Amino acid sequence: MSWYYLFVVFAPAAFTLWFVYMKDKWEPEPKLQILKIFLIGIVSIPPTFLIEYLLQKKVFGIDLALMEISFTLSAVICFLVLAPIEEFFKYSVVKVFIYPKEQFDEPMDGVVYMAAAAVGFSAITNVMYLVQNPDNTSIVGILRGILATPAHVIFSGFIGVQLGKAKFTASYLQAGSRIVKGFVIAILLHGLYNTLIFSKILTFAAIPLLVVAGYFLLRQINQLNEVSPFKK
Repeated sequence: MSWYYLFVVFAPAAFTLWFVYMKDKWEPEPKLQILKIFLIGIVSIPPTFLIEYLLQKKVFGIDLALMEISFTLSAVICFLVLAPIEEFFKYSVVKVFIYPKEQFDEPMDGVVYMAAAAVGFSAITNVMYLVQNPDNTSIVGILRGILATPAHVIFSGFIGVQLGKAKFTASYLQAGSRIVKGFVIAILLHGLYNTLIFSKILTFAAIPLLVVAGYFLLRQINQLNEVSPFKK
């Protein structure tokens, strides 16, 4: 695998994380904390893939070949296995390793740290896909590098929005309902995106999906900045 393909993977990842980081206008997070969450996002990949494998192969008995020829089976795995498991592990990285700490001090931080976890998770999985598809590297690299990394950030960003709000919500019930809301949005978007990607015929429909979802996420990011306690 040449340096060109690594660039295709990591350049969009670096740009996406930088873009979200720059949206944190009033109290930017420490770069070392961003790096920490990014690296833990990478570490979360093995347990994620192990659980996905066990559920997909041992519980549902559906392999990749079946997913590529059956839209229904693909949707089942994407919505019930891939999307919820991956979003849960990215969320867990943030919830365990940064959410309780003093650095998480404004609602926008939920989006920033979820983006860091998502970029770490996505960048390495993109490399794995490139290695597994050596004869189709250009297409796989472009789709996963340019689409998949922003996609992961957008999906997890909706969890981050609600996680940031939950952090500063006095009611435990309301805080929990916010996080559930973020998960539902993320899983629906993630599941639909994966289903479109696996379908091949509808792959390019994933682009308008990401554009629309990204637009609404940016609107919510702007709203979080407006309620920041550090707003000048």
